[in-house]
Amino acid sequence: MSTRIKIAGTTEEIDGLFRCRHLALVAELGTHFPQPDGRLMDRFDAFPSTLNIVAKAGQSVVGGVRLTSGASDSPLDELYDFSGSLAPLTRTAVLSRFCLLEDYQDIALRLGFSLLYMAAYSAAKREFTHLVCAPGPRVARLAQSIGFQQVASRFHHEATGAEVVPMVLDLRQVKLPILEMTRKPGVLDYFENMEWEYHQAGDAIIQAGQAGDSAYLVVDGEVIVSVERGAPGRRSTFELATLGPGQLFGELALLTSRKRTANVVAATEVDLMVLEREAFRDELIRNPARLPQVLEQLADRLADADDLLTR
Repeated sequence: MSTRIKIAGTTEEIDGLFRCRHLALVAELGTHFPQPDGRLMDRFDAFPSTLNIVAKAGQSVVGGVRLTSGASDSPLDELYDFSGSLAPLTRTAVLSRFCLLEDYQDIALRLGFSLLYMAAYSAAKREFTHLVCAPGPRVARLAQSIGFQQVASRFHHEATGAEVVPMVLDLRQVKLPILEMTRKPGVLDYFENMEWEYHQAGDAIIQAGQAGDSAYLVVDGEVIVSVERGAPGRRSTFELATLGPGQLFGELALLTSRKRTANVVAATEVDLMVLEREAFRDELIRNPARLPQVLEQLADRLADADDLLTR
């Protein structure tokens, strides 16, 4: 099963997130008050600078987390005062409203990581220096594993009845693979709203003969690239390459609508950053001066792919 992590961009995705929050945080965890319309939202969701990041299984929103910034107050003010934990001149974004439906608990660890990775990536691309959050113990363990530091003891918040763990992530110091990639020259430098996709081992990511509209960057795990050769009825599969973190595949789809020429299967659990053709073209229209450098990088990548296919 594949799951896409992305910034909510449509009415359906945002409404699905509010419903998901209500189901996960009210019905399943009981940490918030029920709402008549079955949606959980507040005024911070309406701020122009707010990013709502969603996890989607097919067309359904199954989890999410919120990234807020730029306001005189924050969603965490009633929980904890972070001012004593941050140095002057830091640019801080706030993580809140982490949720994940119980039906997806079998892959909750991977989905949780993916949501937090996407939040850290989005904050770093917008030049924030720190992320703060005040999750419950379960999410705090996930956050700690990607570099968040606990800045105060866990406590029980009387007004909400929640267990709270205040945490800070220094984006300048953390060594997350995706953040390391953004610090190096490459196609990722030019695109802020990438999407994140998770696949289990054995999942078919790309199939030869199908139309393609996305390129993929491996963040964690490995994929196998293969082709079918031989006469009909006597075809054999030939593995061309095993790709790992930092390697790109499917680039041709950014430039043309030609069908895929190879198969790509997840060799392990794998996290991918996804760049859609439409987003790629929109970015080049907004910033035409970047076109020569981007095309040169893609030409190099396509030449490498052609070498593999002609061996």
